[in-house]
Amino acid sequence: ESEQLEWRALSMVRGLSDQLRSACSNVVSSAQGLPGTVQEQLASARRAAEELQSSLGNASTITPHLMEGSRHHLKQVQQSLDGVMEYLLHNTPLNWLVGPFAPQKTEKEEHDEAMEQISPKQ
Repeated sequence: ESEQLEWRALSMVRGLSDQLRSACSNVVSSAQGLPGTVQEQLASARRAAEELQSSLGNASTITPHLMEGSRHHLKQVQQSLDGVMEYLLHNTPLNWLVGPFAPQKTEKEEHDEAMEQISPKQ
C-alpha cells in the first residue's frame, strides 16, 4: 500500500515537473526583446526546471536526498521568475505592446456598409 502511494506521488510530481519545464521553455522561447539579464533569468529558471525533471525521472523512490534536491531546484525556479516579475512590474516592455494595430470595424459599421451596398444613398 505505501509503495503504491509513493509510486503515485512520484508519478504526479513527475507530471507537474514536466508541466513546469514545458512552461519555462515556452516562456524562454517567446520572451524576445527583453534585456539580456532578464532572458538569462528565464533561461536559469528553465535549466532548474529541466534539472528537477531529470532528477525525478531517474528516481525510483522518494528519498530525503531527492526531496532536498527538488526543493533546491524549485527555489531556483522561483528566484529566477521572481526577478523577471520584478523587472516586468517596473518596466513595461513596449515591444510586447507593438503589433499591427489597426482600427477594427464594429458590427454597426459592417452593417451600415452592407446596407449601403444593397441600397445606395440617393
